[in-house]
Amino acid sequence: MGKVNYSFDPNMALNRELCEFVGAFIGDAFYNSYQPGKYVIQFTGDANLDNGYYNNTITPITKKLFGMKPYIRKKKNTLRVNFQSKILFYMLKERFQFPQGKKVYFVKIPKEIISGKKEFIYATIRGIFDTDGCVYFDKRSIYKKPYPRITLQIANEGLFLQLKALLSKYFEIYTSKRTNRKFYIEVYGHEQLKKWMLMIGFSNPRHLKKINASVA
Repeated sequence: MGKVNYSFDPNMALNRELCEFVGAFIGDAFYNSYQPGKYVIQFTGDANLDNGYYNNTITPITKKLFGMKPYIRKKKNTLRVNFQSKILFYMLKERFQFPQGKKVYFVKIPKEIISGKKEFIYATIRGIFDTDGCVYFDKRSIYKKPYPRITLQIANEGLFLQLKALLSKYFEIYTSKRTNRKFYIEVYGHEQLKKWMLMIGFSNPRHLKKINASVA
């Protein structure tokens, strides 16, 4: 992919689409500059399960907000979604204060979003759970019907504490610190799933298919 110059306002007003993009970045992306003049932003996902999400949600967002379409490449079971943009690079670095390179232990929801409208916080959480979360239905015989669980397991204590504080305002949540040094968050139950879908929702078809199949 050749070098392309894109132009957009990195100080554009917050909106739900920008916050959803930021959430997806927190969940499953990184950015770096490997050589002078080359700025790379990359999302990764499952080539089979996440293709629809990046093509039908993230790509339209970036085309609308930044005027750019990513270069999407599949290699075996991995999907790599790449952008090359100096402006986007510095937007992530200077405006949102994201750590450059490996960010798994350090990235957090930006203060600008935390102090903003609820709809922006919800969109950011949606992006995080779309890319790094899991939805499953517990089919053990102790339940009359499959019991929904929305889960997230991360190694980042700072992000864990942010999400714990935000989600506990609206949901009953279960949290724990696992022996593998990861932090676990779960929103559970049929009524809470309904509430989640009204407040936060999902954009990733991999999650929506499971939910739709359970209520069919």
